[in-house]
Amino acid sequence: MTAGRLFSLAGRQAIITGGSRGLGLQMAEALGSAGARILLSARKADELAQAVSHLQGLGIDAQALIVDMSRPDSVAAFADQALEVWAMSTCWSTTPAPPGRPRQPRTRSRPGRNSSTST
Repeated sequence: MTAGRLFSLAGRQAIITGGSRGLGLQMAEALGSAGARILLSARKADELAQAVSHLQGLGIDAQALIVDMSRPDSVAAFADQALEVWAMSTCWSTTPAPPGRPRQPRTRSRPGRNSSTST
């Protein structure tokens, strides 16, 4: 078995947030080269268009959606749009928020972690 077959992502989809440049675009190239269809998201339409064009020039099936992931209301809308593009995603990759744009705090608690019980 070849490495290409062993690590093939053919038939899979990858959603990459912050994928228009830098590490996100490199991740898109790697996953796309392994056969995954790519859906990029970022805030800047012109950079997304360049990234999609670059990926398609490499023979990668790539699409993009404009979204600002630092806004919680945008995340749900993005998920809905992504599901319209593809019936289901199978791989997610996120890149960290740039300096000066803190991530939103997690608000979901785990059951049993925040409750106190006496015995």
